[in-house]
Amino acid sequence: MGDVFEYVYSLVLASAVAGVLSLVAPYGGKAVGKVIKYPVALAVILAVLAPLSGIFPKINDIDASGITEKLTASDLSFSEERSTLDYVIERGRESAEEKLRSMVSSRFSLSSEDISVSLVLSEELELESVSAVLGFGAFGVPRDEVEEYLGDICGCSISVTYK
Repeated sequence: MGDVFEYVYSLVLASAVAGVLSLVAPYGGKAVGKVIKYPVALAVILAVLAPLSGIFPKINDIDASGITEKLTASDLSFSEERSTLDYVIERGRESAEEKLRSMVSSRFSLSSEDISVSLVLSEELELESVSAVLGFGAFGVPRDEVEEYLGDICGCSISVTYK
């Protein structure tokens, strides 16, 4: 009941303010009158439509679990003895390798097929080492520059070889 009272009160208040502003505004086709009357009319319409805003979800209220489905072992394409955690770690490692490959290929103007990157993680999931293999298209790229670049990014032991 209180919500209805607040809604009606806001409508009465918006209408009263609109009425006062309409009385104050110059009459007729004067530009000042039009400039005042259109925003006032818009404010009254918005006051009438305000309760409809609750129908649409707000972006901040969307829960990520409502957007993505939960993964189950039957949904994933790997054997049953492999756990979901192992799958998530493997996908994260693959994503990081792809990102590093992309960064190195753009830094040294290489094709993404000319480099492969492998990460080695410890039991605590810390990055132990990175190894990169440069293909035929990367023949003119100095190996030590690639090692230095990856070392600055990763902060671990780096191994760069040619194919």
